[in-house]
Amino acid sequence: MKLNKCFIGFLLAVSVQVYGQGSPIDSMLAIVKSKSTKDINRMNTLNELGMAYWKNGEDSMAISFHKKAISESGKINFFLGEAKARLQLVRMELEHLEDVDGAHRQLDTAYQIAYKQKDDWIEAMSHFRRAQIYSMGFYEYNDTIPLLYDKARELFKKTGDKSMEGSVYSELASLEASEGKYSAAVDYLQKARVLQESTGDLKSLRATLPNLGVMYMNLKMYDKALEIFNEAKANAEKLNDQRVLAFIDNQRGFIYKEQKEYEKAIVHYQRAALLFSNAGAINISTNIYARIAEIYIYQNRLDSALRLNQYADSLYQSQIGIEEAFFHYTQINFAKIYLQKLEYNKAISYASVGRDTLLNTEVYLAEELAAYYKVLAEAYQATGNYQLALQNFKGFKNWSDTLVNDETNQRVLSATLTYDFEKKDQATQLQLQIARQQKLKQTQYFLLALLIISIAIGSYIFVSNKKLRTKNKELNQKNAEIEKALYTGQKMERKRLAAELHDNLNTQLAAIKWYLEAMQVNLLQEPNKKIYTKLLQMTDDLYRDLRLISHLLLPVALEHNDLKGAFTLLVAKLNESSKVHFTLHFSVTNLLPEKVNHQLYNICLELVNNVIKHSKATHANIYFQPQEKGSIELRVEDNGQGMPEKLVSGGIGLQNIKNRTHALAGKVIIQNKGNDGGASIRISVPSNKVIS
Repeated sequence: MKLNKCFIGFLLAVSVQVYGQGSPIDSMLAIVKSKSTKDINRMNTLNELGMAYWKNGEDSMAISFHKKAISESGKINFFLGEAKARLQLVRMELEHLEDVDGAHRQLDTAYQIAYKQKDDWIEAMSHFRRAQIYSMGFYEYNDTIPLLYDKARELFKKTGDKSMEGSVYSELASLEASEGKYSAAVDYLQKARVLQESTGDLKSLRATLPNLGVMYMNLKMYDKALEIFNEAKANAEKLNDQRVLAFIDNQRGFIYKEQKEYEKAIVHYQRAALLFSNAGAINISTNIYARIAEIYIYQNRLDSALRLNQYADSLYQSQIGIEEAFFHYTQINFAKIYLQKLEYNKAISYASVGRDTLLNTEVYLAEELAAYYKVLAEAYQATGNYQLALQNFKGFKNWSDTLVNDETNQRVLSATLTYDFEKKDQATQLQLQIARQQKLKQTQYFLLALLIISIAIGSYIFVSNKKLRTKNKELNQKNAEIEKALYTGQKMERKRLAAELHDNLNTQLAAIKWYLEAMQVNLLQEPNKKIYTKLLQMTDDLYRDLRLISHLLLPVALEHNDLKGAFTLLVAKLNESSKVHFTLHFSVTNLLPEKVNHQLYNICLELVNNVIKHSKATHANIYFQPQEKGSIELRVEDNGQGMPEKLVSGGIGLQNIKNRTHALAGKVIIQNKGNDGGASIRISVPSNKVIS
């Protein structure tokens, strides 16, 4: 079987939605027209309309309604409506991957809403969607993805949302499948199915059933796969879900291809590609074109295969634009086409690049590696290089043997029988659960509280000489313009330097690391192995330091948020990936100038970095609060080992903190807590130096 995992990723990313498709579009449009812009029902209907248009493949209309829901919900403080709209826009971006940074900004805002409203469900969805984005080929976040899913699952379980709890299991199945662990994936999907069927909501199963069929298909259990696909099709037809029906067509095309019924396979593939293309899902439709090209290879229509494969490859590269993802569908096709055309050097070139790319990532795709090794073995044999042919044949055999074995099939059978037993056991409870849910829906109401805050701003008229006041005003204005121009110039230069560091040096460092990791370490002598290990560690440290320097030059969080919002996002991201848990205590209400925000944010980054690198702490508190006599204090405390004397006197990080603090006419106080353990670093800044 060839490369089915990317298609798994698509439908698993579809996930279960908590927004119902609701009434037909015309009826919903009538509701929107009849309701006031301050009516919560109107906000919910706007989101439902967006969902309905999206399911029909009309993404531009869907985006329009979700943006309107964001705007109108924000005006009446309907935070749940705004959060749902933002999260759905992120869901849509998963199909296009054209504005990933924009998707992250939507998630940052949703997380702020969750933090402000203390809403566990919105926080869970934010973790869930961010993990999905990272799963779309951003391999550097592989360690973060399971942590985000675990947090989301705990919160969904806490809120009682079984549909989304099941969706998390579906995504975990995708992670297992990406490593060829299909039996573990089946187990996760059966857990998801049990949870989602217990809700009685058909929408919950729209992704789980098709993906379960795909797992059986990957295990070459085609009869079982078709059985599951029939259930999935019946479910999708009840929901009138064209996207899922297209996905099922795509999978049936794959089965027909494997059974050598090529013409039937092409018909199903073309039908699926048309719908995905109309919906703007270029990454899916181009993959289908590559699959059709693969069929042409089997039919020995090599020129047609080459033309279609070149089109699919160029379309993917021009539209998707993800540097971290490698398009193995077309890459393997190129290798096979040139092998059959007896152009062995080209076949070797394409297969070598594909193989090396997979070996240099942390994600091993067994089927793809086996295909590359097979092409290389045959090409080297044809050119008389029997030693390399033998080496690559061993690689092909090794990766082929990892795909399916008897133990795997037994585990899958066990998971299937477990599901059947649990389904029978819960049949009677399911009816009671449905009845309770229907009764609960009848008693739900939205309460809208409108708070009108009017602030009367009085203006104080200073009695003084009019000419002197005018001259002072003009002088102050000129000084402010000069200061603003200087700061703007500094900011532009920081942006330029940050971009240079990120785009050039980081890229080169990543390339160096790839080359180092590609070396055959077992051939090195022991002293050289130590040098190699040290070089690899130094490369990692330098990469992280450059990212920190780039962030210090231009903190992205401050570009879109005030200081409180930036601190909130910083703590959230730290808690996603750091072993130290941070808690923020922010009570300053005065607005600070932009350049002062920048200094204080960078000081906080230095303090946090010291805690993570040196403190060996498990918890730290960040305080930003007003003090007596109008001063402002930034304080970071941890429960670690305390501050060593040599670090206090000679640390570069602390020297940077002192320099930035002195620029604000402030002072730094460093204290160890003694018997209690840990350290406390206080930054105190006079109010007349920071308050605008």
